[in-house]
Amino acid sequence: MKKSYYLLLLIFVINISDAFSQTSWKGTSNSTWSNKNNWTNGVPSSTVDAIIGDDNFTGRNQPTTNGSSACKSLTIGGAVSATLSLAQDFTIPEGVTINSNGNISHSGNTFTLSGNWSNSGTYTSTSGDAAVVFAGTSQTIEGSSTTAFRKLTINSGTAVTLNSNISVTGTSSNLYIYGTLDPSSYAVSGTGAYTVYSGGTLIVNVSTFAGNYSLSGTATISAGSIIDYASTTTNQTVSNSITYSTLTISGTGTKSLSGNLPSLVSSSASYGNIYINSGTFDLSSYTATRGTSSTGGTFSIATGATIKIGGINSIPTNYNTISINSNSTVEYTGTTQSIYNTSYGYLYISTSGTKTARSNLTVAKDFTLSNGTFVGGSYTHSIGGNWSMTSGTFTNTGTTITFNGNAAQTISSTGVFNNVTINNSNNINLGSNTSVNGTLTLSTGKISLGAYNLTLGNNATISGASSSNYIIATSSGSLVQQVVKNDNKTFAVGTSSTYLPAMVTLTAGSTTDNFSVRLVNEIRVGATTGDLINSHVVNATWFISEETTGGSNATVTLQWPSSMELTGFSNLNCRLAHFTAGMWDYGYTSIAASGSNPYSVSRSGFTSFSPFGIANVDALPVTWVKVFGEHIKDDNQIHWTTAGEINNEYFAIESSTDGKNFNSIGRVEGSGNSNITRDYSFIHKQAVEAIYYYRIKQVDYNGNEEYSKIIKIMQSEEQTINSVILYPNPVIDVAALSVTLNYNSDISIIVNDITGKVVCTKYVSLTKGNNLLTIDMGTYPPGVYFMHILNDSGVCNTTEFIKN
Repeated sequence: MKKSYYLLLLIFVINISDAFSQTSWKGTSNSTWSNKNNWTNGVPSSTVDAIIGDDNFTGRNQPTTNGSSACKSLTIGGAVSATLSLAQDFTIPEGVTINSNGNISHSGNTFTLSGNWSNSGTYTSTSGDAAVVFAGTSQTIEGSSTTAFRKLTINSGTAVTLNSNISVTGTSSNLYIYGTLDPSSYAVSGTGAYTVYSGGTLIVNVSTFAGNYSLSGTATISAGSIIDYASTTTNQTVSNSITYSTLTISGTGTKSLSGNLPSLVSSSASYGNIYINSGTFDLSSYTATRGTSSTGGTFSIATGATIKIGGINSIPTNYNTISINSNSTVEYTGTTQSIYNTSYGYLYISTSGTKTARSNLTVAKDFTLSNGTFVGGSYTHSIGGNWSMTSGTFTNTGTTITFNGNAAQTISSTGVFNNVTINNSNNINLGSNTSVNGTLTLSTGKISLGAYNLTLGNNATISGASSSNYIIATSSGSLVQQVVKNDNKTFAVGTSSTYLPAMVTLTAGSTTDNFSVRLVNEIRVGATTGDLINSHVVNATWFISEETTGGSNATVTLQWPSSMELTGFSNLNCRLAHFTAGMWDYGYTSIAASGSNPYSVSRSGFTSFSPFGIANVDALPVTWVKVFGEHIKDDNQIHWTTAGEINNEYFAIESSTDGKNFNSIGRVEGSGNSNITRDYSFIHKQAVEAIYYYRIKQVDYNGNEEYSKIIKIMQSEEQTINSVILYPNPVIDVAALSVTLNYNSDISIIVNDITGKVVCTKYVSLTKGNNLLTIDMGTYPPGVYFMHILNDSGVCNTTEFIKN
């Protein structure tokens, strides 16, 4: 029983509390607001909601304020049409709702509210003193009716958002902005004047200022005020008919100038600012200059924001502070422009015309040139991001580009660099073929070529190459440099972790040429094919080529650290190997490498270029010198020569009629271990097919095997070399050759001395008929030599001659 009593008491208290939190107008006594008999629960106060127009309105009297009045919130209209006449100050801590049959007749004094204004009925100001003041924190004006204010004030610290159109109109009408007015997509119209005071903000959300604010009265934009173009749904035109104090660009999309801005208010150092907080501010060909009344002002571009500068202009002037965020973008889109001396985030040059640097530039992120001309001048420009030049012209005279980012950078450039400095421990990647005509300085970090070439001009040099700073050339891209006759160039290449430079030196009798060098972190039986060689070698293959075939007599020097030496390798007894004529040529002399970790070895007499490697003489079970064959009567005779053998048990001769499917047709015993030249042959009896392909499989005692190159023997006379005439014999300096063929063929010319050492290798493409060519023997000592002419079918013609 006691519990039920307390429950009923609680319900009673709650009902009494609810009843006294609002009061409704009855209108049964008179029209006086302050008469308690006109209200259901007494005269409203700032803590009591007032309702005028519900079912309690049974009298005939409409309310009229007769003194300073207040209520918590105000609702007018509803079940009964209602009109509130305001003649005295009125304060509402919360909001006002005017329903469709509600009306406020405002004849004077101030109506202050801190909540939302919702008008779907009628608000009428009948006096020039009728003021409505928004004094809350965040308020809205909404409803289906357009409210026509006489005097509208938005207090400091108050942000008002429009959810419907409003007007400020009538005699002495004014809009006063001390806080923030956000019209959304709606308009403020009318004949009234408007003033934006210091600290006040007008937000523009539609395409033009007039689209939000079409007041025809006098506009006063006070010092310290803010106009913010903030649309997130449409591009905007920034009015040039306003003298701004602070102009803010925010939202998304592009905000474009329609003409030169008047000089900004600059009566103190803190006035006259442009803040580009987000989106794009497109100046087009116009200016946005600050005034000169006093020094000060800030022009800033925030992270993610963009400014486009056109015409002949640069960064707007007279601002004491230029603040460009490292993640912002400045794009020069004009004709003849000077690039302002400051630190940029992203720097773009995107239109025709000449853009000239007048001092050193710092670009924290990417530099992009897609059109026009960039004149770098005699300055050093620091790039922290990528260099992207897809079109246009880079005038690089005297210009140094320094790549000094904190993350990996990429160079993609259709233009040529003068000087380039690499100062990035996270490395530089090429995204296109790249050329440097001046000095490439490797200060810190590496350049990774990937699939692209890095070409140094004829007078270019590389500075600072070391075991930490070099060019990674382990894909299809090469380092390209010119080597002048009687001079040398070092190619500062390596793998991602190891420096493996190569040097090419040309004799005085050579022809100046461009050489390309790249490498891979492995060495194979067939240079680029076949099994990996896992012992007795340096674990790298250098690919060296010349631009114009022939005319070169070169010494090649290769360098490596001990970490690249595989099991069994001895740098005291090594050879520089050259892959030629389908096999590795190790030469005939083992030498001790120079240096002490890193080591290097040199070999001279190279007149052709292909893969190179470092190995001991026993790096492979067999060192192939040559493999060739010939058709005699009904048989095919296969011949091969080795320069060295280790653990070589036997050779298996395999034949094929299609060059793909091979069968074993015989076996020839190997020499076990040998370090001298040995000749072998095998006769394929009754070789009745028109064409046969042959290869030699070498087999170790331990079962390991490798293959020689494939040769082709044809029964027809087309496979033959009709004649080879060498003259004079003896040779003094140059041997002249007359080679007659029955068909076009690629020819290998191999010259070896009496010991079997290959002293000259040359590859030429000859045509059917008689061909004349020369072999320079001027640098070789007197003695007996053998010249082997091999066609692409493997047919060999050998001529003995004497060199005086």
